[in-house]
Amino acid sequence: MKRLFTALVLGLMAATTNAAIIDFELSDSQYGNARPPTYGLRLDGLYSGNASDIYTFSFVDVTMSVDTVANTAVLGGDLLGGSENNGEARNVDWSFTFTYTGLDVDNDGSWEFVNGTSGGSGSITNLDTADIFQLIEFMGSDGFGPRGDGGPCRSADGPWCGNGWLNHSIDPESPPSDWRDIHLAASDFLYVGTPVSVPEPSSLALLGFGLLGLGVARRRKQAA
Repeated sequence: MKRLFTALVLGLMAATTNAAIIDFELSDSQYGNARPPTYGLRLDGLYSGNASDIYTFSFVDVTMSVDTVANTAVLGGDLLGGSENNGEARNVDWSFTFTYTGLDVDNDGSWEFVNGTSGGSGSITNLDTADIFQLIEFMGSDGFGPRGDGGPCRSADGPWCGNGWLNHSIDPESPPSDWRDIHLAASDFLYVGTPVSVPEPSSLALLGFGLLGLGVARRRKQAA
């Protein structure tokens, strides 16, 4: 019995120590330069390669999972968007996924991109045409890179915000070989995040020890 108790305690300690995933629900920021309407993603020249062709996307059902141990952030979900120039905006269904790696992550899920160490890539899909465009993070020449740390818009936008420049392929069928090096206008993420309520490690530990105590008490009652 003593060995079983010790094993369970160690297991609970390991489980609470490794409770590393922090989830956020993401929504549009009100500070995009191409608004209104507000948006969470902008990819200028998506089909045309012309920077003046502004494409914006509204976050419909988008989440982000931050791993404080693996130092990653995974964004993904459903969007509505299109070209602002021809009235398509918010009329086309899209989905996307994007993963940042090698981040500097804090225990509360906030993170910063580390130039030379971090990376980021993903894709966005037009659900009407099945066109798939590749995405990659872009670190500007001024050193400005992606972040998810609340930043300067915390007080105005809500509890949490994030942003980050992006490069994207232009032709979904045969993207140009140099697409990774081409940054068109203001292509970027710009979003607000709300943490999803999850049990704190201490709460998980209390719950686990409570269940363990009930098991021990039941065992003793049966033995009596």
